[in-house]
Amino acid sequence: MPVRKIHGNWYIDVRHNGVRYRQKGPLNTRDGALAYEATVRRRLIEADEAAKLKAAMPTLAAFAEQWLDIYVKTNTKPSTQNSYRRSMAAQLLPRFGHLPIDEVSADGIKGFVQERLDEGVSPKTINNDLVVLSCCLRVAKEWDVLPMMPRIKLLRAPPAPVTPLSRDECSRLLGSIGNETVRSMVLCAIHTGMRIGELRGLMWEDVNLEHKQISVHRAIVQGRETCTKNYRIRYLPISQPLLEALEGRRRSSGHVFAGPDGRPFPLHAAIAGLKEGAERADIQHVHFHLLRHTFASLLANSGVDMYDLQKLMGHGDYETTSRYVHISWESMQRAVNMLAKAEAAAIERHRLDQLDHKDT
Repeated sequence: MPVRKIHGNWYIDVRHNGVRYRQKGPLNTRDGALAYEATVRRRLIEADEAAKLKAAMPTLAAFAEQWLDIYVKTNTKPSTQNSYRRSMAAQLLPRFGHLPIDEVSADGIKGFVQERLDEGVSPKTINNDLVVLSCCLRVAKEWDVLPMMPRIKLLRAPPAPVTPLSRDECSRLLGSIGNETVRSMVLCAIHTGMRIGELRGLMWEDVNLEHKQISVHRAIVQGRETCTKNYRIRYLPISQPLLEALEGRRRSSGHVFAGPDGRPFPLHAAIAGLKEGAERADIQHVHFHLLRHTFASLLANSGVDMYDLQKLMGHGDYETTSRYVHISWESMQRAVNMLAKAEAAAIERHRLDQLDHKDT
């Protein structure tokens, strides 16, 4: 019987998974004992279900392996895949890999962040790892593996200082690069904003010299040809200096910027050639991505509309473009001068209105 009276007291007598539970009911009545017996059975069954779920819950390491091989490999570019794998292997799995994925908690993540800050790691580097962890856990929730995702808050990280080249520095740089192919690549980067991978992937079939247009729809990243960073094709006008440079190396097919073997110009040689030219021109901290910042900033400081600049850069939103625009002191001075001129014009109009009023 599930309940019985022993020496004047009502007890429950329950067997579950081979274990006997005999306990005195909180209410010393038969009905109270029956109600208590039902409650105990329900709790035992719920505990079994929770244990089964816990046993089936994968560790972060086990789920991350599936996530990397299925989701990341399918939805991201090779460079992103490699970055995610490095972050998981170097930082996230040593700290959280052994835990069932539902035990990766907000408090544990905060502890991880604080430890890395104490080690002197920059907020931006820590945020890179947090983005990887967040993506992994979000997919676990979407796949119904994780019941609830912990809150992950990124650190406030000031953007790295970037100083784009001035027009004079661009001229000095181009004049100091000895290798003709590297010089043409740098000129193209400054006049189009193309990324280094897009420059190396550019084919003559993508260049229309008659209509002065380049179509950008491929890039070479880590030795593999892939699509552009945001999977969009964009069309760029060719400036006169770039047109002349391209005309001088015109071919019927193949890579626009090719090495002696006809393959894409080696990345290490392009980087070395740019660095050597920058040293000769006495310009510090020059790299190919800085030329993309330079392109955006030179156009913005020349008064180019931000919407047009966004399209030229191939960005999906205005905010991304704004991170590449660095307004020069001269442009800010012009803006302030425009304000002063507008105020002076308003004062003059008011003076003339007063004179007209007196005449009438």
